[in-house]
Amino acid sequence: YLTPIDLTSSQWRSLMSFSKNGGLALSRQSLLMVTLIFIVLSGIIGESSKLTQTIKQTIDATYNLPAPIPTSRVSDYPFNYTAFWQDVMDRVKPDLTTNIPHYELATCPKVFVYDLKNDLRDGPADLNFTRAFGIAEGKVHQTGQYQLGRILQYRIMSSKYCVTKDPQKADLFYVPIFPDGRSVSLWDKSCKNHKAILKSLLRQLQHLTPETACKHFFVVSKSFEAGTKCKGWWSDPVSAFAPAMRVSYTERHFGLKGMKTNFYGERNDTHRYPNRVAVPYPSSLHWQHGKDAPWEPEEQQPRNVYTLFVGRLSHGDMPVRSEIERQCDTVYLNDPNKCKLSTDTNNGKSGSQLVEEKLDAVFCLEPGGDTPDRKSISDSIASGCIPVLFNNITGTGWDMFWGPWKAQGHVSVPREPFIRGEVDLHTLLRTTMPQELRHIMQETLRTYARQFQYSIDEDSNDGIRIMLEGLKDHAKRRIENGQCRQA
Repeated sequence: YLTPIDLTSSQWRSLMSFSKNGGLALSRQSLLMVTLIFIVLSGIIGESSKLTQTIKQTIDATYNLPAPIPTSRVSDYPFNYTAFWQDVMDRVKPDLTTNIPHYELATCPKVFVYDLKNDLRDGPADLNFTRAFGIAEGKVHQTGQYQLGRILQYRIMSSKYCVTKDPQKADLFYVPIFPDGRSVSLWDKSCKNHKAILKSLLRQLQHLTPETACKHFFVVSKSFEAGTKCKGWWSDPVSAFAPAMRVSYTERHFGLKGMKTNFYGERNDTHRYPNRVAVPYPSSLHWQHGKDAPWEPEEQQPRNVYTLFVGRLSHGDMPVRSEIERQCDTVYLNDPNKCKLSTDTNNGKSGSQLVEEKLDAVFCLEPGGDTPDRKSISDSIASGCIPVLFNNITGTGWDMFWGPWKAQGHVSVPREPFIRGEVDLHTLLRTTMPQELRHIMQETLRTYARQFQYSIDEDSNDGIRIMLEGLKDHAKRRIENGQCRQA
């Protein structure tokens, strides 16, 4: 007679799931019931309780399973890891190198940058490197989420190829209004006197005409609805500003909606903000001439943390963050080989130190924040750490930056099964994930991370160049479609 204790690992795996397409899939509790039947049939009665515990330990050891999930959170249909990874593999493209942009420095779109008066800017107008990128702390800069406007202004104005002082030669016109960036509440405060701001803008933008309006763009270094109170030029624009492009971190308006499928609900007021263009948050890691790119592998320094979460646990998509905390802290005891939490209250570490931890991690968990998108995603990609998302709407507006390679540059965990406790992160990302796929994802980030971040030095293939090329193309299409007059 064959007792369960005699089964090999492959036989246990067959019992767990014999079909990648979801044939028989038994939960741990169901599997234990099957083993008890085997025990009875084998005539082993006296030691059944002890043997049952031994079998349970064997199953846990074989599959690195977490501690039992409370009964109320266990599904009768456990997550099919094999089918999940097969679906991902089916979408992997063997060669993405043809999608790498190859721009020349000299062909950069020419940008005219307005020199606005004090009433439309915050702080001095000088091109201060530190104000743009933040102070350097080792490989990491103190680059905040609101600094895109300053970074863009610094890079354009210090460029040999991308700036022009001749409006007749301009492909684009940048209006750096309040470029230091700010939170939503500070945007509200800055735009409180929106009528005076609008009047001043119309007076200062001397090159705004029906022929050039489509080439003008503003930047709000936050989600686009942060500029709700900036009426006349950003939201509810007057006719002169309606054709201008509005650059922010989001293209669609999602708000926190509690326990819905994706946790975020889309609002239908986007018509108030025409011609939106979404770009990634600035990362705290930047490419620089003469230095190794942070996402490049260091052969002598392997990544020592397998799965990492950096951020706050009491923020954003709380059901997902709570389950991350349960698995990483309670189940895996913050074991770096399985899952590690590194929060903003973790031993007094600075934000830069928390970002630097991503350089040592294979996977970085990215639950949604106030919106589905986070600066942390940009930090992960620039670190070469594979982002793990928990909804299918994160970064949906960033297609010109990661459209061709997004599918194999991240892992997307189904949110509802995860918050029900059906998806174990370690089982998903280590025990069942094909090693070949992990290598493909890491190689994808090494290949494309440069175009997802904003370099310190002039760069023909970084996110700034991708952005300017995209804005130029966007303006050209709208002019050709008759949305603006042709010069």
